[in-house]
Amino acid sequence: MAQGSERGAGPPAAQPELRLLSSRENKLLGRMEMEYLLPGASGRLRRADLVSLLAERLSASREAIVPVEMRPVTGTDDLLAVVYVYRDPADARRQLPEHLFLRMMSKEERARILEERRKAKAAQRAKAGGK
Repeated sequence: MAQGSERGAGPPAAQPELRLLSSRENKLLGRMEMEYLLPGASGRLRRADLVSLLAERLSASREAIVPVEMRPVTGTDDLLAVVYVYRDPADARRQLPEHLFLRMMSKEERARILEERRKAKAAQRAKAGGK
């Protein structure tokens, strides 16, 4: 068996192991800032899957959980994730850049939203140019 073929072999684990490395409450911004280590999950876990997993484990709504950063640990197949859990999902939309929310959408949904924005911007330019 080739060395690289083992990586994607077999069905994905139903629930990856989740180790909490740090957690701190940011009272000013109304959120918990958490850092998790997911052994063996690098390249196998999408942002939406991480949100679902954490929503189930933390008993929080999916809208209140925002994965800010997911990066592999050098030299391993572990994944390091920085996640914000907001008390109010409206605070997340107000405080964080929009691209973090676009990352959690499916490719089709993201493409549809971006296309709508392009059309609206083009219509606005045409309207401004016509005056």
